[in-house]
Amino acid sequence: MTEVKKQFLAFNVGANDKGEAYVFHLEGNVARVPVYRKGENGKKSFMSFAIGVGRNPWLALGEEAAKEQAKNTHCNENTPFIEVVVFSPRADQLNEKLAKGSKVVLSGKPEKVSYKNKNDETVETVRIIADNIYPLSCKATPGGEPVNTVTHTVQVYKKQDGTEKQNNMVTLLGGKIKAVNAVKEYNGTPVISFNLETVVEAMKMVAIAEGTYQKDADYGANKIVRCSVWGNRALNLGKVLVPGATLAVTGIPSKNTYNGNEYANMTVQAFSVLNWATAEEQAAANANNTTNAAPSNEPMEIDNVDIGGDFDSLLDDDTLPF
Repeated sequence: MTEVKKQFLAFNVGANDKGEAYVFHLEGNVARVPVYRKGENGKKSFMSFAIGVGRNPWLALGEEAAKEQAKNTHCNENTPFIEVVVFSPRADQLNEKLAKGSKVVLSGKPEKVSYKNKNDETVETVRIIADNIYPLSCKATPGGEPVNTVTHTVQVYKKQDGTEKQNNMVTLLGGKIKAVNAVKEYNGTPVISFNLETVVEAMKMVAIAEGTYQKDADYGANKIVRCSVWGNRALNLGKVLVPGATLAVTGIPSKNTYNGNEYANMTVQAFSVLNWATAEEQAAANANNTTNAAPSNEPMEIDNVDIGGDFDSLLDDDTLPF
């Protein structure tokens, strides 16, 4: 079997507060023509396809699952494919917008599935029921545009001292970069921050994540979220975080007060570029790269921050578009 070349694809997985495996942010390349079925008689429409994720698919269900499936010859790091199912309304919105060769980013619940192949062998593989999904800009398809949704979940993990911690997470929040700050240091840790203009009101997003959202409440008109990326990865994002680029970000939202006004923040764990900035947008940004949002409050604990891989390796990958 020919070894599959490992690719840098965002991969942020873990567990939720129900003790279930959960995929918070996952990129993949569509490896099979998507199948779409229009819902009838009150049933939901759905779309299904397979994606290559560039690593052992069983890690989506945790390290124990990967160990248990170490001898699986159908689904492993050399056949790194995951089945994806997405239901309406997102399936309807994506119909005819995805093709074999497209690149996507998604969040959702992974599960183990079994079936009989044509040789009557039992095949076990991984499937994800997607909560949210976006196409990414690539040769096969144009990228996606942010939609007015906030997908909230809870991340549960163990800290380095063995204690359990929970984070309120928002996955795949879409928006366009308006401004980027230079890399700074906070207690010796590099950090880069940027303003993301989202479709949904910023404080509404925070309220949904906190579980305090009220339908009739006034969350203001501000749609700017101050996002921060921490650690050594922040040093290598100058060509990625460009005003005008459209992102899907996954992370821990919070809020702070500055001069009597409330502002929304996000400690980013993972992000994907939906659409790259145009040359005109980059030129305009270089001429006036300033930010007017309030400074972020002190970050939440960052010992678990992981935006999907080692960005140092990006500098040696000539297949990337930057």
